[in-house]
Amino acid sequence: MGIDKVDFIGQDFSAIMPAVANGQYDAAVAAIGITPAREKTVDFSTGYLAGFLTVLTRSDSGVKNVASLTKRRLGVVQGTLQENYAVEHFTQTDIVRFPDNNSAVSALNNGTLDAIFLDYEAAKSYADRFKLVSAADIPSFDAPAGIAIAKGKPAFKTALDSAIKAAMQDGTWQRLYQKWFPGSPMPKQYLPGGQ
Repeated sequence: MGIDKVDFIGQDFSAIMPAVANGQYDAAVAAIGITPAREKTVDFSTGYLAGFLTVLTRSDSGVKNVASLTKRRLGVVQGTLQENYAVEHFTQTDIVRFPDNNSAVSALNNGTLDAIFLDYEAAKSYADRFKLVSAADIPSFDAPAGIAIAKGKPAFKTALDSAIKAAMQDGTWQRLYQKWFPGSPMPKQYLPGGQ
């Protein structure tokens, strides 16, 4: 794309898109699902990642599946697809919002929560590190992740889209996915020859 230098800056998830929309950042990359509500404030590259949402819990919590979330405390990171999904689909569950996954996992581990709802890849890591278990994996292919950019930057969006599509067609995306997400389901639309 002709970009030689990139400064990476950490940011709470809920503040990422406002910071892009107001020009503080050129782009945001954080597995940000493309949704109509988000497209009101920022533009997105073509989707580059689709996966699963996971309900993660302790083995002694009593949460065994989505149905067992009723009248339980479920942690979500504020501003995420998981929060939106939980509010819409887990209507009998007490949703507790956190600024990041680490604080939600801490609350789960200390018994303040019964479960947390996060993306599949992060859930795998937390499950391994803290001996947590998955109670449900829910497909999220309806809102693939994209790179968020400020509105009114069509050349930048076109360049991002072209680079992402080229990486999918030449197998770069597949190699990176297998390296960083070993053993995870691989969406066919992102593989060479995919649409």
